[in-house]
Amino acid sequence: MKKQFLIGAFAALASLGLYSCGGDQPQTDAESSTMETRGNENLTSSGAAIVSEYQEGIAMTKMDEKFGFVNKQGLEISRPMYREVHLFEGGYAAAKKGEKWGFINKQGDKVVDFKYDWVANFSNGTAPVSIANQWGFVNEQGDEITEIKYDKLQPFKDGKALAKIAGSWVSIDETTGEESPAEAPTAGEDTPEPTEMAKTDETEKTEETTEEEAH
Repeated sequence: MKKQFLIGAFAALASLGLYSCGGDQPQTDAESSTMETRGNENLTSSGAAIVSEYQEGIAMTKMDEKFGFVNKQGLEISRPMYREVHLFEGGYAAAKKGEKWGFINKQGDKVVDFKYDWVANFSNGTAPVSIANQWGFVNEQGDEITEIKYDKLQPFKDGKALAKIAGSWVSIDETTGEESPAEAPTAGEDTPEPTEMAKTDETEKTEETTEEEAH
């Protein structure tokens, strides 16, 4: 398998890593536990299968090759309607509608438009998003707080984020969006290799099924 899928692991990546295009991902503990849960599926009141563990009080559901969410009280906050989803992180979940990604909240309402090619999970009120292999940030109101123009990103920390553009590193101010020259992050334990926004094994199966039907 050329691409490994991550479910609910982006928060850990966001706290340390770089976001860019390129690079396969290892299977995570979160992904492993999710796969184990599928062996003992439960059903929601509508008949959708619960196919993940609960994270932030909400689990992933699946029916007719679409994904949604249910909370621990059994309320389906989003019926299975999305092509792909990530588990909730930072109060929001990434979801793919058609060919584009956006975010929903715990009430099932859209908070970020479905217009991005890739997204990472929310961390400290912002999330990396990508269009045409370029990266930027959105906030919890769905506003783009930077232009979508960077080759690589690190999540915001203490109001600053490192980004690479045109071969040079800059520091972005979270409040103003202003850039200032910055040193490249030091390679090592605290700065993992750039990571590609990935999908889940379950959603890859969905894509394979779609391709087979198309033929």
